[in-house]
This record gives sequence, structure tokens and C-alpha cells, in this order.
Amino acid sequence: MTTKQKTHNDLSHQFLEEDQIHILTFHRPSREATDTWFKIIGDYYQQITPNTPVKILSDYRLSGFPPLAYTMRKGRVWMKELPFHPPVKLAIVHNSDVIVPIFATLIQTLRLGHLTVKFFREDEPALTWLKTP
Repeated sequence: MTTKQKTHNDLSHQFLEEDQIHILTFHRPSREATDTWFKIIGDYYQQITPNTPVKILSDYRLSGFPPLAYTMRKGRVWMKELPFHPPVKLAIVHNSDVIVPIFATLIQTLRLGHLTVKFFREDEPALTWLKTP
């Protein structure tokens, strides 16, 4: 399996070419990590067509969740700037039962029909879900 990997200050990015899955691992729950997440996915959007499925695993186990208010504000602005919204499967891997219901509710308020989000405790079930059509 071909893999591309790059580490940024607060976030590492691995791209599994065979399955077209982005794995973004947060090392610190910072605004910088959030900005890098949106930059990586935004750059990928420039390489795809509107119907290309986007598969993302965001792993927050090392860092905890980034600032939610900042992430949601950034996400709203970012989505308005996108030329199109392809179908997205987002697997969120975490170890915080406290934040998940809040984060899930915030995502639902965005009312994004193109986005399917599921929460996991481990990366293997998350990857299996992302690989399923």
C-alpha cells in the first residue's frame, strides 16, 4: 500500500493512496492544527471533481479536541469559500465521552447533507467504515 506522510507542527497527515483516505492526527489541540487540517483538505479539494468521495480520519486521541468554537467558525467560513461540496465521510477517533455529544450536535447544526460523520474509539473500525462504499 502506498502511503504519503507529512508532519506539521501540531498535526501529522498520512494519505493512503490505495483507499484515498486522509489520516490527520492532532498532536496538540491548537488553532494552528485546525488551520492545517482545513488547508490540507482544501488543497485536496482542488485536485478532485465534485463527485469524488472524500474520506477523512481525524484522530484526536493524542491531543483531545481542538477549540470547538474556533473550529466551527473556521469550518463555516471554509465551506462558503469552496466551489463545490463533494460527498464526505469523516471518521473521528477520540477518547473523550464528554466532548463527543457536544461536537456531534455542533456538526448537525451545520446541516451538511454531503457530510457523514461517525465517532470511533480505535482507528481500525474507523478505517473499515471509511473503506465501505
